[in-house]
Amino acid sequence: MRLRRLGARGMFLGVLAGVLAGYSVLSWDMAWRMPSGQIGPGFFPRLIGVAALVLCLVALWRHDPGDGADTGADTRADTGADTGTPTHPPLLAGAVCACVGFFVLLAVAGALVGGVVFLSGALMLLNPGRRRLVGNAALGVGLPVTLYVLFERVLDAQLPSGIF
Repeated sequence: MRLRRLGARGMFLGVLAGVLAGYSVLSWDMAWRMPSGQIGPGFFPRLIGVAALVLCLVALWRHDPGDGADTGADTRADTGADTGTPTHPPLLAGAVCACVGFFVLLAVAGALVGGVVFLSGALMLLNPGRRRLVGNAALGVGLPVTLYVLFERVLDAQLPSGIF
């Protein structure tokens, strides 16, 4: 069997898989459940670590170094060709500010209100337009409410309640 060339994206996925494997192994030292029956601090790190590792390995397996994906940045730099891909520094700055605002709002107003405000605002910022207003509003309210019910009522996890 001949080893194939990985390329930059393949090497990135390989290193990321190694980091995720280490993260997953470390998460096994944490408790899965608390003595009171609540989920423990190791529940989500295990879940996220294993799922991310599996997805990364699938991406690495399906990676084709001959698809031209690894040569994009180097080719543009060498030829000076403009690919027409816009950069959005104001959008990035807005997203970073929204994330910081979410963490502040999470502590002050609680998980439910913070989630609704953050997700609704992010959807309006990233998916603008009057046609999408109803879908954005439904997702911006529906997902945080569903997650709140799942964590608070079903899993009996303590979310930040804030002033509400």
